[in-house]
Amino acid sequence: MRATASFILTFLMTLHGWAQTALAPTRVAVLLPFHTEKGSNDAFNQAMLDYWAGIETAANEWAENGIKTEINLRDFTTDSSFLCSVAGKLWLNQHDLIIGPVYPKQLAELDNGTPISKPWVSPLAPYAFKQASNGISMFANDSLRLLGLCNEFSRCFPHHKVVIISPDKPKNAAQCAATRDRLLALMGHKASVHTWKTQSQSLSPFLETGSDSFLFIYTDQFTAQAHSFLAKKALDTKNSYGIGAFDWLDAQEKSSLSSAQKARMLYPSNVVLNFNDSIVSSISQRLALSEWGEPSKYAYIGYDQFQFLMGHYSASPTMSPLVYGPKNSSPTYQGSIQNINLYPTGYGLGNAGIRLVRVDGEFQIPIVP
Repeated sequence: MRATASFILTFLMTLHGWAQTALAPTRVAVLLPFHTEKGSNDAFNQAMLDYWAGIETAANEWAENGIKTEINLRDFTTDSSFLCSVAGKLWLNQHDLIIGPVYPKQLAELDNGTPISKPWVSPLAPYAFKQASNGISMFANDSLRLLGLCNEFSRCFPHHKVVIISPDKPKNAAQCAATRDRLLALMGHKASVHTWKTQSQSLSPFLETGSDSFLFIYTDQFTAQAHSFLAKKALDTKNSYGIGAFDWLDAQEKSSLSSAQKARMLYPSNVVLNFNDSIVSSISQRLALSEWGEPSKYAYIGYDQFQFLMGHYSASPTMSPLVYGPKNSSPTYQGSIQNINLYPTGYGLGNAGIRLVRVDGEFQIPIVP
C-alpha cells in the first residue's frame, strides 16, 4: 500500500528543498466555465465545482505545510470578454500559474492576441498551445497516449516478450510499428507485430507462444471470433497478460472469457479512482466532511493536478523540471487518480501518464508491479 498523502507531500518537499519562509504566496488564476446553456445546475457545472473542490483541498494542504497560495477563481463563461482582452491578459500575467479554461474552443479564444507568458495549464482536454514553452496539457493527445502506454508496459512488465496484434487494416500499420519501435528502445528485447487475418482466422506471422511470459497488445477491436481466439491464446499462455487498446473494453465485456482470464486482461486509463487506495480514501474523507460533500472523480483530478503543479512550481518557476528525456519510463507523479509524466510536444508539454488497470466487476484497480 502506498504511503499517505501527507507523507508523500513531506517527502517531495524535502527532496526538492521547497521550504519557504516569509515568501509571498504563489498566485494562481483558475478559469472554469461554471455556466452552460443548460444553466448553472447541470452535471457539467457540478463537475467544475468538484474540480475546484480538489484544488481547494490541495491548496489547504500546502498551506498547512507552510506554502501559501493566493487563488483567484474566475468564471470563464461570464468573464471571457475581460480575460481575453489586453487588460485581462495583463491581469493573468501577474499570476505565477494559470489553470483553465477546460474547452479547446475556450483555450483557443484565450490563446490569441497578447501572449500569456506564465505557465498555463489545460486541465481536462488536449490542446496545442501557441506559447509552446508555457503550455501544459494534462490529458494527452493520441501520440502521447501511445508513448505513455509503452512507458507503462516497460515499467510493469520489464521482462515480458511483447506481441503486438493488429487487425488487417492498413490504418493500424503505422501505430503498430511505432509501438514496436518505442518498446524496443525502452525494453531492449524483441517486440513483434502480428496481423490477424480475417479470412483465414489466423495470425501472420505464426506465433509460437510456448510457456514463456508474453505481453499481448491488442491495437483495435476485432470480430467476435478473432477476439475469442486471441484472448484465449494470450491468457492461456503461462505468465502472460493481454492489454486492451483504448477502444477495446466493450469488446472484452461481451466476450466469454473465464474469470481467471479476465483477471489477466488489463486496460490503459488516464484516470483511475480506487477507493481501496489510502490516498484516495484520505482525500474522500476530508472532502466528505467539508462543505463539498462526496465529490465526483473531477475533485480527485483537481487535487492531483494542483499538488503536482504547485510542487514543481515551488521548485522552479520556469517549470523546467517537468521536461524529461524520451527514455524516462517512470511517472513523474502518481496521484490519487491520475499519473502525470510530461513530455515536450512542440506545442508545450503534454501528459503521457497512463495507468494499466484490471476491471473487477464495476471497479478499475491500478496494476502496481
